[in-house]
Amino acid sequence: LDDSSSVASYYSNLYPGLINYVGGYSLDKLLVYRNAGLDGNGMTQVYNKAGQKVGVTGTLYFKDLKYAGHTTAPYFGSWNTTARYKHFSLYALITYQFGGVFLKPSIRAYSTGYSPDYDLSGDIAKRWQNAGDEARTKVPGLNGSGLNVGYSLNRYQYSDINVLNSDYIRLREIALNYELPASWVTRTMARSASIGFGVRNLGLLWKANKEGYDPDFVGYAYSTYGLPAARSYNLTFKLNY
Repeated sequence: LDDSSSVASYYSNLYPGLINYVGGYSLDKLLVYRNAGLDGNGMTQVYNKAGQKVGVTGTLYFKDLKYAGHTTAPYFGSWNTTARYKHFSLYALITYQFGGVFLKPSIRAYSTGYSPDYDLSGDIAKRWQNAGDEARTKVPGLNGSGLNVGYSLNRYQYSDINVLNSDYIRLREIALNYELPASWVTRTMARSASIGFGVRNLGLLWKANKEGYDPDFVGYAYSTYGLPAARSYNLTFKLNY
């Protein structure tokens, strides 16, 4: 595809996240709608490139989408250190990433014929329900035909108001080790011995988004939020002969 007014497709009308190959963009691009709030019936409106509001049944072109950034953070790495005091040593591993974005998980909806599905995202409680609610919320309502509700929900999901920063600093692992005194070890015919305790997957030390999401465990806009990796604990005992 290219950024021309002649490009319009099923995907650009419904699922911008499924547009894969576009000249001038990386494969990890995030394309979104320009949210323009709700109409009087609680349906999502978006702006086209000219700044005009387009209703839920209005046609959109590729050029009307907004580039929001990379879903793969371009800057990432790790830092580890070991601090020692007498027979003790403390090891820590920290990882980080900067420069990426992701879409906040929201109301899941897909239309099978005229029967949309909804999950239990907290956004459902913020939805438009009565005339005038468009002044207080941008979460679309569920009234209307199944097809139009599906269009409305998808345009809300893939909206620039749901784009969040994926920067974070994570404490990946920490371990405390104790080197046994040589006088104890010689009795076992070993050269050295140590005992240690470690914890992995401790969680985020800092994250850029204020919504509480761990960017590593967020799927697609229409998917549920994944469970972060469980913490694991390990006890080690080493003998070197």
